Amino acid sequence: MSKKPYRLITIILAVMLVFGAFSMIGTAAVNSMSALDEPMIKVASGSGKAGDAVDVAISLENNPGVASMRLLVGYDTSSLKLVKVEDKGLLGSAAHYMGPEFAQPYTLLWSNGTAKTNFTANGTIAVLQFEILQGAKSSQVTVTYNARSDIHNVDLKPVSFATENGTVSVAAVPSPTPAGGGSGSGGSVPASTGSIYDLNGDSKVDSKDFAILLLYCGFDKSSSNWSTLAKVKDSKGKGITASSCDVNRDGVIDMLDLIDLFIHYTK
Repeated sequence: MSKKPYRLITIILAVMLVFGAFSMIGTAAVNSMSALDEPMIKVASGSGKAGDAVDVAISLENNPGVASMRLLVGYDTSSLKLVKVEDKGLLGSAAHYMGPEFAQPYTLLWSNGTAKTNFTANGTIAVLQFEILQGAKSSQVTVTYNARSDIHNVDLKPVSFATENGTVSVAAVPSPTPAGGGSGSGGSVPASTGSIYDLNGDSKVDSKDFAILLLYCGFDKSSSNWSTLAKVKDSKGKGITASSCDVNRDGVIDMLDLIDLFIHYTK
């Protein structure tokens, strides 16, 4: 039997798959654009080593207007010590405690009971400075609030914000290289991991990274092999797990990750 019918069927299926993928990407892109307009409280990330001071900014995006706000900032007290808080003056009268000893969670509070208009500014509302403690591990700095009572406008109506937590990453101190430049077991310095979008570690984000991400589409953090299954290896021979392909860190690998990867496409 001629192979032409099979080739034709293969081509048709491939075209259907491509159009289906672009349709899903278009829908995801619309949803992603809607999310871009959502009011957001964002905690910045920082990094350092034990003993360093790291500034973590908390900012507002797409602020619809508020008169009062109360936020709880959580952090791991075994890894971080809050040493300083700076209010940036964007939300009027600040009533948060300024030290010298800070509780966990730490309360940020702006109260403007006599305000006639809402505060609509976007940008950094406060900066918290943390000291990285000895033996610290990378940990999150979180922000939470009570949706019914903690953020209001001048009409005393609740105002809703999405939240995005930050991370203070603790850098490992590399072991010293043995005298004479040898490469003994304790002398190697870990290679840089580079961009999270460079999935195969070849210093660029290209079609190879797309192909790797497509292999894991549909996986989520509830999958039993989320952090162990390695279908392919990177440029250094290390297995690439499903969790490392979750580039937007939302716990699932889907079209939003593909869009995020496309935005950072370099070649």
